[in-house]
Amino acid sequence: MPVTDGVELEGILATAVNSRGTVIIRTPYNCEIHAAQALSWQARGYSCVIADVRGRYTSGGRWHPYSDEGADGAATVREVLAAPWHRGGITLLGASYTAHCAVETARALTSEPHLAAQVSGVVALVPALGRYETARDPNGCPRLADRLGWWFEHGFARRSGPPLDKVRAAALLAHARHAGPEAAHPLPEPTPEETALWSELWVATPTDVQKRYARITTPLLVVTGTRDFFVREALDLHDSWPGQASLITGPWGHRLAVDPADPAGSIGDRVVAWMQRFDDASHISTPISARKP
Repeated sequence: MPVTDGVELEGILATAVNSRGTVIIRTPYNCEIHAAQALSWQARGYSCVIADVRGRYTSGGRWHPYSDEGADGAATVREVLAAPWHRGGITLLGASYTAHCAVETARALTSEPHLAAQVSGVVALVPALGRYETARDPNGCPRLADRLGWWFEHGFARRSGPPLDKVRAAALLAHARHAGPEAAHPLPEPTPEETALWSELWVATPTDVQKRYARITTPLLVVTGTRDFFVREALDLHDSWPGQASLITGPWGHRLAVDPADPAGSIGDRVVAWMQRFDDASHISTPISARKP
């Protein structure tokens, strides 16, 4: 999938016969390991595109977390809409960083209303909305241990690496207590570019979700859990969404499916039930669960 500056994004595709629509998932975690997820959507009657984000795995360009996902996502939507196998609406779906990709794509499409009208819904599971929201608790306290681990594994290179060594992680946390989080770079010998990326994380300001997403009219489903460390941000996204917004929550952590079982049924089944309400774009129905009218 070519994007506006000549970079090509790559991914995997599972097409469904008599498709109800297309699910787009954009990930920094290697599209190939999500093949089973694409086949699962296919089995439910949806075509599915799972694409590597810019600069990761098979996609071209430079990896700069939280920088290009809106424009690249909009370009992906344009390619899908032009594809001969696509029919029905488009659902932008993702969990954690990939939820950021989905929400930012919806935001980018507000400048192209004819394309935005083809998006049936946005599904944001345990969303990691931005640099600040991943780096700090709502009270501003650094989430340093978690960020050291994520950036060491995923933040700097084309492919993810091994987890951060526990001894080095403890040493970095001790160093950060007196030198600050910006001084505790997870890489032992970072390049100037890698140093700038880490610094950028710690000087980021909070996302004003009400202002940032003020023009979006696409229906939103937020899935979060009381044990997820981004639960406050997820609820803020839901409460601030200008269009129709629905909420699913339960006793889950950030990984959802592998945390304690949902007593009310499968999360996936409930997401699909919500999506099917919007398969017919002319029909607006009552959300599964809403915190606002």
